[in-house]
Amino acid sequence: MLLNLTRDPNPEVRAQSSKTLAIVGRMPTDVSPLVTATLISALESDGIQTPLLTIHGFQKLAGLNALSSYDESVLSVLQSMSVTHKARIIRKAAQLVFARAG
Repeated sequence: MLLNLTRDPNPEVRAQSSKTLAIVGRMPTDVSPLVTATLISALESDGIQTPLLTIHGFQKLAGLNALSSYDESVLSVLQSMSVTHKARIIRKAAQLVFARAG
């Protein structure tokens, strides 16, 4: 259900569901590759809202030292965003993920 909501026509629903997926998606399941692809898509989506809220989900995990349960490709996208994203707010939010992970 949550994966379906990340493709909802309403941008607020997409953003909030992507944030929630970032928090709960670290648990290994049969759909983990799909979760990884969906999270990367959310992080790379146009605009500010969906990438920012998705990063906020990762920020919550970083404080719990739970980022290591994610596929390296997700962390690589986050790392890249922290340096190269055109929006300063996105760069700073991504940097905070890694600062919290310590």
